[in-house]
Amino acid sequence: MKLFACQFGGWALALSVITPALADPDTAPKSAAELVACARANAPQQTFKQDAELETIRADGDSRTLYIRVAARKGESGIDANLKVRNPPDLSGMAFLVLANEGDQDTMFTYVPALNRSRRVTGNASTQSLWGTDFTYADIRGLLGAVDGGEASRGDDETVAGHPVYRLNVIPDQASEADYARVELALEQAHCVPLRARFYDASDTVVRELDVDPDSIEQSGDHHFARKMTMHNRQTGSRTRVELSRVEFDESIPRRAFHPRGFETVD
Repeated sequence: MKLFACQFGGWALALSVITPALADPDTAPKSAAELVACARANAPQQTFKQDAELETIRADGDSRTLYIRVAARKGESGIDANLKVRNPPDLSGMAFLVLANEGDQDTMFTYVPALNRSRRVTGNASTQSLWGTDFTYADIRGLLGAVDGGEASRGDDETVAGHPVYRLNVIPDQASEADYARVELALEQAHCVPLRARFYDASDTVVRELDVDPDSIEQSGDHHFARKMTMHNRQTGSRTRVELSRVEFDESIPRRAFHPRGFETVD
C-alpha cells in the first residue's frame, strides 16, 4: 500500500484519522510537502485499536449493519492491521489480516470460522469490497495511516461544511495497490483532520467520496480524530455510514494479532 500507509481504510480514518494538534496557526503547514508531512504524522506512533459500526445502505434502500474490531500497529514497512467481525451472526468471527511489505504488495490472510482455518489471499484483494461495505481494505489502511508515497500537489484552499480546509491532490505511484488515479483531500486547518476525500478514476470521474462529520472530531491526548463519517459509492449509489467507539492509541496488543497463525483468536 503506497498511497496511504487507516485511513480511511481504514479505517485510518481505519476508520480514524489522527494527528498532533497544530498549536500556532502561523506555523500551520502551507506547502504540499508540509501537508504531506503533517498527514504522515496521522498514523499511530505504535498501535491503534477501535470498534466500528458500519451501516451500508444500498441504492434501493436495503441496509445492513456490520460491527467489527480493528487493531493495527506501525511497523518498518507500513501499517499491519487485523480486522474481526463481531456481528451480524452469519459473519461473526471472520477475520482479515494484512501485513505490510516494503516495495511489494501486502500479504493478506483471511479466517472463516466454518472452515476453522486461515488461508492466504492471492491477487490484489485490497481493492475489493470489504464484507459488502463501500470500503475496500485499501481505504481502511489509508484511514489508519497517512499519505505515504505518490506525487502530492497543493490545490486552492476552500470551505467544507463551513470549515476552511487545505486541499491536497495526491497521485499514487505506479507500484501502489490503489484502484484510483488520484485522491483529493480536504484537510481541516486547525488540526489537519481530513473532512473530505474524493477518489477519482483514470477518466477523472469521482468514483467514491468520503465525508467526515466535523462535529464528531474529538481529542484524545495529543490526537484528534473523527468518530463519524460516510463513504459514498458514486457508481452504485450506495453509502456506508461509520461510527467509531472504544478508540485507543498506543495500547498493548498481543503479537499473535499480527501472526498468520492465531490472528483470529485476538479480540
